[in-house]
Amino acid sequence: MHLNAEEAVDFAADLAQRRAGALADAGRFEEALAVYDEEARGYQARLSGLAGVRSDPHTARRQGLHLGKVLMEMGSLHARLRHAEPALACTAEAVQILRGLGPADSVMARYVLARVLWGFGWVRAGLDVELLPALQAVQEAEGVLRALAPDPPAGLAPAVAADLPVLQAFLAHLQARCGPVQHP
Repeated sequence: MHLNAEEAVDFAADLAQRRAGALADAGRFEEALAVYDEEARGYQARLSGLAGVRSDPHTARRQGLHLGKVLMEMGSLHARLRHAEPALACTAEAVQILRGLGPADSVMARYVLARVLWGFGWVRAGLDVELLPALQAVQEAEGVLRALAPDPPAGLAPAVAADLPVLQAFLAHLQARCGPVQHP
């Protein structure tokens, strides 16, 4: 089997995600965090050129998407462990990284952006801090998923169909918690 550079990035990210997810599902949160941390450090090294190899722009963009997703997962795990500062920092960095990539130029990029924004909001709501930024992020995430819902690629259709109603319910919950929002 021969993978192009982007497929290799996706394959490696999937393996790490499955490993960390299995650890988290088993309640081994610290070990899952260690897997994600190792993955994040690897992306950061490759993206900064510290790994000795510069990625082409398309591969670097893909690595940036995966780095954002890994940081969001780390933030979610930290929140579950009630580690507020790293949870907030990881999810803020995840959003910053995705924003730094520029406009979402693919379905995958839009889906990852929605998931990262959702994680940003979920962490803040769970920790009961920064609820207005959480609401704004979740509103944006819901808009992105709603835009993807009519015609997602076949491989993403089940995820979008499953995620959208859950995200909409979370958005309604968050709107109720925040009450009427005053706009300047």
